[in-house]
Amino acid sequence: MNDIFIGSDHHIGHRNILNFCPSSRPFETVEEMDNAIIERHNSLVKPEDEMYFLGDFSFSSVDRTCEVLAQMNGNKTYLFGNHCRVMKDHKISKYFKQMQKYMEIKVDNKDIILFHFPILEWNKCHRGSYHFFGHLHSNLVRGRSMDIGLDSNNCYPHNVRELLIKLEKHEKNTN
Repeated sequence: MNDIFIGSDHHIGHRNILNFCPSSRPFETVEEMDNAIIERHNSLVKPEDEMYFLGDFSFSSVDRTCEVLAQMNGNKTYLFGNHCRVMKDHKISKYFKQMQKYMEIKVDNKDIILFHFPILEWNKCHRGSYHFFGHLHSNLVRGRSMDIGLDSNNCYPHNVRELLIKLEKHEKNTN
């Protein structure tokens, strides 16, 4: 069985993210950060695994973004965020199976809502579904929703099945 990974807010090529998120991105240069993100991604995600990117992937040029994506493992799906101008270029789309704004998936019979932004209520939220989002650059966990941005996981992507276990434990502990 292939693994399923998720991440958001990679901010490839974004120098200022080093100032905005110094505790989760302790890199000297943007090049060091970009290389660490690629290396950490590939240390977990295998070529046959599914990888969902939930927005704000690159602040770099189209060509540099293509170079980075070509190095990253996985069957890639992209959901647009608020900083995705470069991701709309036609050269980028060949790296992704799909590119859209919002998605609903099912993993191990569990409904999961994917969106760059946190949603207060989402489809089937009162019937056990989960919601993964980015945008906040935090480690927010609220009920069955969670910020899965790279800043919440030492610049590694998250394993979706591990997140589901974590959220189920969190829900039991808060009830």
